[in-house]
Amino acid sequence: MSVLTECLETPTYPHPPEGKYYLVDSGYAVKKGYLGPYRNARYHLDEFKDSAAPTGYEEQFNFRHSSLRNVIERAFG
Repeated sequence: MSVLTECLETPTYPHPPEGKYYLVDSGYAVKKGYLGPYRNARYHLDEFKDSAAPTGYEEQFNFRHSSLRNVIERAFG
């Protein structure tokens, strides 16, 4: 979070364009333009693997958020 805070104060840091979002993990605070998962709801794909499908909008969102984050991390890995 301290890295993000410092970046946000730097004018050359590429902020998300209006109406777009950067996907962040749960370690980041809620900020405009940064889309993190819901807290206190299942999030990691392993938590969904052997149990019931996502229920409710928060778990559904977290499932899709986690899936997308995994794709992004594999692309950089």
